[in-house]
Amino acid sequence: MSHVTVPQRPRKEFQPPHPPNYGDHKASVFLAGTIEMGKATEWQSRAVACLEDLDVAILNPRRS
Repeated sequence: MSHVTVPQRPRKEFQPPHPPNYGDHKASVFLAGTIEMGKATEWQSRAVACLEDLDVAILNPRRS
């Protein structure tokens, strides 16, 4: 049986406290907006999903 190796995609989303590693991404997007835990809607995951197919580093200030 042969094994197929799927290349791992570089990490696209960076959250604190981890510093971003822009790598080969052509651009970056900072998700600016409210991040008040428990008060603000968690909209960042939807934004990340919308940007998934683009060659960008996503800088998300909201901790997971």
